Amino acid sequence: MGTSLLADYTLNMYKDDMKQYKAAEKRAKLLSIPTPVEAIFRGQMTEKPKGKARSRKNDYQNKFSKDYGFAFLVPEGNFSQEFGVRTYETLKKHLNKSNITHITYNTFYRNDRKTRQNLRWLNAMCVEIDVKGQENTDNAGLLLPDVLDRVSVAGLPYPTTILQSPSGGFHLLWVYKTPFRATRKAVKVYGRIQRCIAEAIGGDLDAIGAEHYFRAPNPDNVVYEGHSVHSSSLTDWYALECERKFAERGEQFKGAVNFSTYNGALMQSKAFRDVQNGGFDDMRDRVSFSLACAYKIAGMTQREARVRLLSWNENNKKKMSQRELLGKVKSVYRSENRYVSYSFIRKAAEYLTGEAYPEKIYWNSRFAKPRSERVRSHFSEHEQDIVDYLKENEALIGSQRSIAATLKKPFSTFCKVLKNMILKGLLMVETKKGRGGFTLITLASDDSSPTKTPADDLRSSESHLNASEQTTKQFNTIRSKKAAESFCGQINVLLSNNSGKGVGGQALVGTVPTATLSSSLDGTRYVSPTISSPGRAPVPGNVPGRFSSALFNRGFTDGRFIFAAWGRVQLAFKQFNIAFSSIAVVQDYMNLVIEAISLTVGEKGSPTVGGYSGQDSFLKYLFGTVKGLLSNYRASEITEFVLDIGKVSEIKLLCLRQKYLDELRENDCHDIEKIKEFLEEIELEISARVRKKSSGKLGLFKRFSSHFKHDF
Repeated sequence: MGTSLLADYTLNMYKDDMKQYKAAEKRAKLLSIPTPVEAIFRGQMTEKPKGKARSRKNDYQNKFSKDYGFAFLVPEGNFSQEFGVRTYETLKKHLNKSNITHITYNTFYRNDRKTRQNLRWLNAMCVEIDVKGQENTDNAGLLLPDVLDRVSVAGLPYPTTILQSPSGGFHLLWVYKTPFRATRKAVKVYGRIQRCIAEAIGGDLDAIGAEHYFRAPNPDNVVYEGHSVHSSSLTDWYALECERKFAERGEQFKGAVNFSTYNGALMQSKAFRDVQNGGFDDMRDRVSFSLACAYKIAGMTQREARVRLLSWNENNKKKMSQRELLGKVKSVYRSENRYVSYSFIRKAAEYLTGEAYPEKIYWNSRFAKPRSERVRSHFSEHEQDIVDYLKENEALIGSQRSIAATLKKPFSTFCKVLKNMILKGLLMVETKKGRGGFTLITLASDDSSPTKTPADDLRSSESHLNASEQTTKQFNTIRSKKAAESFCGQINVLLSNNSGKGVGGQALVGTVPTATLSSSLDGTRYVSPTISSPGRAPVPGNVPGRFSSALFNRGFTDGRFIFAAWGRVQLAFKQFNIAFSSIAVVQDYMNLVIEAISLTVGEKGSPTVGGYSGQDSFLKYLFGTVKGLLSNYRASEITEFVLDIGKVSEIKLLCLRQKYLDELRENDCHDIEKIKEFLEEIELEISARVRKKSSGKLGLFKRFSSHFKHDF
């Protein structure tokens, strides 16, 4: 009685499930869009073959067009008779004959070789669910509702088409709304997504690859039709699935061992020992190859591996030829180390014994090679390179492409690394767009170091100015006299270091308006519209204290403005190929910079003096002023040097030349271009003295010859 009630209950549940399935199937057919072959291959095929009257040139262009692709067909399951088609007329003709059993839904650019390397278009994601064989016992008796239920539980979108094979298996097709090119990377990602889908719904893991055959559609085997899908829906699902798997692994995956440890654990596993005992009637080719790789990594000699594999082959139900087996061993030992997949070893053991192997082995997929042996570097290594360079050279200025070329890094990689370092707070970057634009990169200031308060900065700036006021005046008087002899006082320079075009400014000493001065003396302070004292930032650590004090005393208290101004100064010195580290070291250079600040404030104003014209105008004028003063300073030094070398002896002149050559060779100079010009002037002076000596000897010879001529 109880048995009959249970049977009735089970039968009613089955009927309810079938009703729900039929309703879902009916709704799917009502909403479905027919998927003919034209909807899969789109414009990758022509309508019909070209006639013989067409020119050979047109045939060549059509045959090898970059948009056309060949689909391969298999008649009556005979894969040795495969052939490629590239026209819809030929494709439909063969499909209507009902003798085509398999087809490639992804197309190739050659019709004579169906390989992964020859793929041209990826049109559909295809997964096969096999019900035959000992390894597919979970799929025995699988029905269409079960397949749809697996798809729904996995979180996948419903397939576009489901085909049923004669053996009872299913072929699921997700046809892309927009096909995409089968690049090398796209094919790899396609295979990963395909494998992940197959694992999620119990598919055949041997039918993985964009180049594989799948069942061809016909009126008898199409059991479900749905909508086409966006490729992004599958990639998004794959990303979520990967995150879920990594979360499940947790600390086990983070604590991955190296490959030698992994290989030792693999060879000690029960699955590997069972596979090593033999007894195969199938899968012998790949199993023998995997065993040979494991023996090689374990440190066995080629002779030991041959003995073990020959013994394994004797235990198999169907033996491999000895020549083929020894050839595999020789191939493995002749090539570099290969990696044995534990998932395949476990699958082979399950196929052999029919048992489950729950043990897991986690490993990192490759050896950690040293950087010198690798073609590419990790982002962390690129970041460390930039940090090391900035520690040595203080800053990087120029266009982003020129900076990437200086660091000898690909431009795209440099941009990604720069973005990551900015997000981590490792760098301070200032970018100026438009004409005269540039990028300034420096290391971020250390947060652990105490930041000076405005009062401390004021006190330190006063001491700096008092100490250097006398030397500055003395230096300016000497240099102004020299500049008056060589160049005019007008300064008009280029702003950009990228394009060669820019706007300059005249560095003219301005007068302070009386009203502004009186207002500042009364205590009222002009507040800059671009710099607000409540939200000011601290001064970066790479800016010299004397420079920041000079700006701070004139009302520029925001660290961001001081950092930008120091960047303009560095940019001006870069025009003369002077190292950034030399600016703060050489007293003359700092005097130049302080004088440039005074001239710029006199022309463009400041928050304390008044008449402030804005940040952009101030910084542009500061750049032009520094560059002009530096140009005049270098010209005056060269002029003075030319006058000095004319008064020294030849021995001192040669010693001076050797001294400058040593400085260039050892890179022990602040201004390389100036030293080169000094050497040129020395060479000119030496040449002039040699010519003078030779002309003197020639005149003496002429006088003697004329004397002897009169005597004889």
